Amino acid sequence: MDPRGPGSLLTPDAMGGAAIPATGRAVVAVGVKPGQFPPELVAGSPVTVVVTAATAAGTSSTTAQGQGPGTSWRATVVGVSPAGTDQTTVVSLDVDATGGSQLAQVPSGQLALVMQPAGGR
Repeated sequence: MDPRGPGSLLTPDAMGGAAIPATGRAVVAVGVKPGQFPPELVAGSPVTVVVTAATAAGTSSTTAQGQGPGTSWRATVVGVSPAGTDQTTVVSLDVDATGGSQLAQVPSGQLALVMQPAGGR
């Protein structure tokens, strides 16, 4: 039985570690440059990840597994790491396991993140 009574405050020691990713989910990191994501993006933001047309010369506009421009996945932002010297921001996304595998194969620079309303579609 829990020694804390009803109405007791929980301390950080009383909580277990977060189970990320949950069963059937994956966390995938994507690198995005300014203009490919809203600067207001924070952990917990619901997003749609969209494959865009290739912008680099000589790069095919069709990605691995046939995920071409317009392909999209629903995800939740887990974390945002600020841009480094190459101006790439790394965004960690919680997606379904299949989507995580597909996203990991999309070439850098071919994704855009679109913020969605919380709880909305």
